This record gives sequence, C-alpha cells and structure tokens, in this order.
Amino acid sequence: MSNPENFPDKDMGISQEQKKKDLARKDFEQEFDKTKSQLKNKMTEQEFEQFKKEWVDERMEEAEDLEESNSKREEAIAEIEEKKIDSVTGLEKRDDMYKTISDKIVSILSIQDVKELSNQELFDRLKQKEEALWEQNIFVMLADVSYLGLVNKLGHQEGDRLLKDAGDATKQADIRAFRHGGDEISGFLEPEESEVDESEESEVDKKVEQLKSIFANSEIKDRLLDDFKVKPNLDVGVAKFGEAFQVLKDLANSEEGKEYFKKESALKELQDIWVEIADTRSFIDKAVNRVELLAEKYNTDKQNYSQISDFLNKGMGELVEENIESFVGKTRDEIKEDLLNKQRSRLNELEGYERVKEKAIFNLLD
Repeated sequence: MSNPENFPDKDMGISQEQKKKDLARKDFEQEFDKTKSQLKNKMTEQEFEQFKKEWVDERMEEAEDLEESNSKREEAIAEIEEKKIDSVTGLEKRDDMYKTISDKIVSILSIQDVKELSNQELFDRLKQKEEALWEQNIFVMLADVSYLGLVNKLGHQEGDRLLKDAGDATKQADIRAFRHGGDEISGFLEPEESEVDESEESEVDKKVEQLKSIFANSEIKDRLLDDFKVKPNLDVGVAKFGEAFQVLKDLANSEEGKEYFKKESALKELQDIWVEIADTRSFIDKAVNRVELLAEKYNTDKQNYSQISDFLNKGMGELVEENIESFVGKTRDEIKEDLLNKQRSRLNELEGYERVKEKAIFNLLD
C-alpha cells in the first residue's frame, strides 16, 4: 500500500493569495446565510442562489478595493519613511533632528500654538520656568567623523563605509542619531533616571564614550593603521538644554539681541544655539585631537606627518606647520587652552549680534 506521505499535498498547487480569497468568500457566504436566510421564502431556489452569488461577489470586490487601498497607503508610508533615511549612514536626516528638538522645546514650555507664539511670550515662559529648565536632562550631540579625507584616498566607497560604521555605532550605543551632513552626525540624548547616584551628565558621558569605543573598532581600523597610522575616531561635543537657554537669556538682555529679536524668531534661535554649542565643542575636540596627533608625529615620525598633515589641517584654519611645531611637547590641556585663546581672539573679527552670540557660547567652554 502506498504511503500517503509520498503524495503531494492537494493544496500545494493553490497559491496563498487564492487561499485568502477562498476563506474570505466562505466568510461572506456564512454572513449572507445568517442575515438573509428569510429571503428564501420569497424567492425560488435559483433566484436565491443567484442573489447570494451577486451579494458575495460585491462584498469580495469591496474587500479587494479596500485591500488595494491599504496596500497603496502602506507603500506610500514606506516610501516616505525611506526618504527620511540617509542612504549612506542608515540614519534619519538632519531635518528630523531639528524637528525632534523643536517638539521637545514646545513640550517643555507647554506651547499650544507655535505659529501664534511671539518672542516676548517665549521669553516670559522661559523666565517662569527658569529653574526647571536647568533640570531638563536632554542633550544635543554633534560628532565629526575623523579622517574621512584620508579614507577617501582609499576610495569613496571606503569613505561611505566609514560613515556607515559611524551610523551603526550610534545604533549599538542606543543613541538616536541623524546624518547632519558631510562628515557630521548629530544626536539627541534623553537619559533615563538612574538608580545609582550619578548625574545625568555622567550617563551621557558614558554613552558618548561607548559610542567612540564602538566606532574605534570599525572594520577599517587595520587599514587606517597600516596606511596612515591613525585610528577611527569621533570628535564629539554635547550640549545640555539649560546651556542653550542661558545663552539665549544673555542675548535677549544685550542691546544687539534686543535688536535682533525684533525681526527673528527666538524659538528658532534657541534651537540653533543648542546645536551650535554642541558643534563648537565638537570643533574644539577635533582641533585638540588633531593638533595633539600632529605634534606627536612632527616630533617622532616626520614621514607620516608629511603624509597626513594636509588632510588633517583641512577645516582647522591656521593650523599650519609652523604652528604645529609650537605645540610639540605640550600637554593636552595646554593645547586646548592655546586653541581656545586663538578662537577667542577671532571673536573680535565678528560684529554685532554674531559677536555677542559667539562670545556667550565660548563663555560656556571655560
């Protein structure tokens, strides 16, 4: 006797889609029998069966139209979501970062209608909640992907891979991050309440160190070391919301600020200041890291120094060879203080509101 298991399943030739349709038709037929059975006494059997068929066909058509509509809607949503994701890093794009911090500020200040909010109303709300604003443990992060110019020498595909590694590192560190543009990644951090007696800043510091540690082990690490004698690195700056509030407060009390806010949105400026504080810290971290690295190589490995100095000097202003020589033998703290003094001296080149704003931000770095 033949084994039944050797015969193919009788349903194998029926597609899953057809099975779904058959089940749906059966459900509609059962619904018809429950709700329309009284019509049997008013029709011939043939008329009743024909009516039943037409009613079920109509329900099936409506269901298929609805399914198609839902499918198109889901496809449209998926397409919109895909457009919001940067193809290189796999992160959300910069606009979403600004929307995130804007929504958070609006929530903190209990703003009902942003469009109707005047600058004076915003300043009044900030004044009313001043103490609470300092307690808001929310942070913006800016991170610069170091040595991207060097990696691009190995091929732009390798540069994209380094950026992807940076995006992956933020996910592994559980930081909500965004492709800010170029070689920058931004992030939004809102640490949970800790059960141990630690400040939220310390929790954020831990997250940042975790992020940097993960990225330092990027797959391209060995090639960077072999070709250029540098390791993957992120130059990171973080800013707490209260700091942005303090800068805005200082600006609003200045003559330049009062003039500026006659025309410009204070809410938008608050967002921009928050990001700019983090960006300034990231820039200083980048400058210190590069000067420290170049000063060491200038003193111990001139060949490697010559190979990488042009790429590391890009975007660093006046960090040219004669200045690097002046940093040889200095500690990291001494290098940082020298660079901060140079940046402070440049504030005199600015005028009006921009000069007052940059000065207020640099006051936070002391």
